[in-house]
Amino acid sequence: MDFKQHDQPLPRIRRLCFVGPMTGRNSGLVTTQGEILSDMFACAGYPVISVSALRNRYWRLVDIVTTLVRKRKSIDLVMLQVYGGPSFVVEDIASWLGSHLGHRIIMTLHGGAMPSFMGRFPRWSRRVLGRADALIAPSEYLARAVTAYGFRARVIPNIIQLSAYQYRHRQQVRPRMLWMRSFDPDYNPTMAVRVLALLRNRAPDATLVMAGPDGGLEPEVRRLARELGLNGAVHFSGFLDMAQKLVQGDAADIFINTNHIDNMPVAVVEACAMGLSRTSTTDSVASPARSMPRRRARATRSAIASTTCARISTISKACSPTFATRSRAPRTPRIICGSISPIRIAARRGSARDSSGKMSSRNC
Repeated sequence: MDFKQHDQPLPRIRRLCFVGPMTGRNSGLVTTQGEILSDMFACAGYPVISVSALRNRYWRLVDIVTTLVRKRKSIDLVMLQVYGGPSFVVEDIASWLGSHLGHRIIMTLHGGAMPSFMGRFPRWSRRVLGRADALIAPSEYLARAVTAYGFRARVIPNIIQLSAYQYRHRQQVRPRMLWMRSFDPDYNPTMAVRVLALLRNRAPDATLVMAGPDGGLEPEVRRLARELGLNGAVHFSGFLDMAQKLVQGDAADIFINTNHIDNMPVAVVEACAMGLSRTSTTDSVASPARSMPRRRARATRSAIASTTCARISTISKACSPTFATRSRAPRTPRIICGSISPIRIAARRGSARDSSGKMSSRNC
């Protein structure tokens, strides 16, 4: 695809417009990477516009379009957060408008389901991603996914403010588990409850805190906990703000990740920052159980739960009721944010592709 040439050089200080769901600015909703980055660039002295914090997707689109048009002379770079799914309509319109207004566009890919979305809509995906001057992915997983469509993304991991988290080295690992995502089918919350039920056969004092907003499955998860006799062993804390997150992270020793599929979960990075031991179910990589016959799917879920329970036992190095054991210090996560600087974005769109026609982020 031929890209529009940019005749005007970029100013020394780039004026940034972060576009995407900034809904975490509302109470009770998860803070997004776009919000974190926009705030960090603002603190670093960059002129920053952040849009949109409106909860309704359609009003958010209206807010984005009007902001891009109204403030078009105050924008040099559009930092577009790309999630796929229903929000891809918003991302299509925003990228088209930004392109026609003459802005450079940096797209940051998000979401473990993005590859399957691109597989279902390859022409649409190519058209939208082709408007980018540079593509950024938070993991090799997403970076590899776009190569099949002729693009190349630079990997810049998700970031957190390490200073906001209290790291605690666990001298003893107890069966105190923390699960932290929304109660959504993709995050497989019922698996955490099944793992706890198996774990309590070995450690009767094992507990689980399930934190996050309800994505439709919380009533089912609560019902399963009652059916498995886990009353009192599972605590549903709802959405956690930062202060509550630090309290629950300090009280737990093990973070359990049960997602069917994911990209680079910020929750796992946060667990690292708080010193929690981490374990992921086999189903966190793929979701075979969801496409199997019911009987086989039940057996698969049971096997995954058993495997995860065994992993937790290995982490603790003991199967006594206290699960008390020494543990090595979990490694502090390597957080990268400095390389996101947009200062070296190519002066024209054409340079965002390499000699073979593939997208390149070497100038990013």
